[in-house]
Amino acid sequence: MGILQTLIFIMLAITGAFIGYKLRIPMGAVLGAMLFVGTGKAFSLLHLESSDPFSFIVQVSLGLMIGLSFTRLSKQQFSQVRNSLIFVIVSVVTMTILTGYIVSFFPFVTRSVAILSSAPGGMVEMATMAEALDLEAPAVVFLHFIRLLIVMLVFPQIIKYFFKTIPVSDRPGLDLTMGQPPLEKKDEKTKEIMRKYTILVIAALTGAFVGFLTGFPIGALLGSLITVVVINLKTGRYRSLPITVKRGIQTLIGGSIGLNFSKETFLILPKLIAPALVITIMTIVFALIFASLLSKFLKVDYLTAVCGLAPAGMSEMVLIAEHYQVNIPTVVTMHLFRIITIVTLIPVIVYSLF
Repeated sequence: MGILQTLIFIMLAITGAFIGYKLRIPMGAVLGAMLFVGTGKAFSLLHLESSDPFSFIVQVSLGLMIGLSFTRLSKQQFSQVRNSLIFVIVSVVTMTILTGYIVSFFPFVTRSVAILSSAPGGMVEMATMAEALDLEAPAVVFLHFIRLLIVMLVFPQIIKYFFKTIPVSDRPGLDLTMGQPPLEKKDEKTKEIMRKYTILVIAALTGAFVGFLTGFPIGALLGSLITVVVINLKTGRYRSLPITVKRGIQTLIGGSIGLNFSKETFLILPKLIAPALVITIMTIVFALIFASLLSKFLKVDYLTAVCGLAPAGMSEMVLIAEHYQVNIPTVVTMHLFRIITIVTLIPVIVYSLF
């Protein structure tokens, strides 16, 4: 029975992720896997329950994925935005707390869910944290999905408008320096590549286990993340995970969230459209205000500040930044530090205060 249920779970998660990806939905792998597994749970086709070991695996996988993205961070990037990083941290916390507080007045939205859903982070990270904190992960995913969808429709138009208002002579120049380590040499043996990544995974598991022992709900995530970031920045030997591996992790996370579904979940989701719209509007307004302050007081050009503080994913904003010749390393660095702020500080605030 256990093996059969596991196979059903895998089949539903992969099928949903594949369909979501093919439909080109934002974060389609997560949403597809979540909805297919959730439907299986709601109609009693699937009887699996989430467990501590499964949650541990999900958190370690996410820690690896985020940590390895720091291959893009270089000394040059850090020097470019070092005076802006404190501002980024303060702006993220302020935006999240104020937006979450207002949204919490809606029915069916607790203050904890409202704050977690208002954080301008990636849907994958926030959903994993919601599940670890024993909150309504499907609601968090839905609220973030609506925000992401609208932001990706509206924000390019906002940036396009401001781009046209800037004199040609004052527009930022394109900078593609990403701080990536060199590609593995052709003569580097496959065994050597496997060995170094095996060592990294073992280190991540060790850090995750130490974090798990603290008793903090996302201790495994923080432990693995910190370990991978330190090793990655220290050695510079690792590259970001391949896109196929990232989609696999997203599928795993989506399926994990789907295990929390019930029939009542599908009845509640439509009622979250109004709070989702409020979150979207407020985070966009906050992003534009903070971008103006960052540009005025710390002399970061406005378009770079807007792309760096936009309440959308880093990958999407990098593409937009490149299109409008914005300083890409600065945008990437701001997004990376925003992710770290959200993953480390926001759960502590939610866990401690609510």
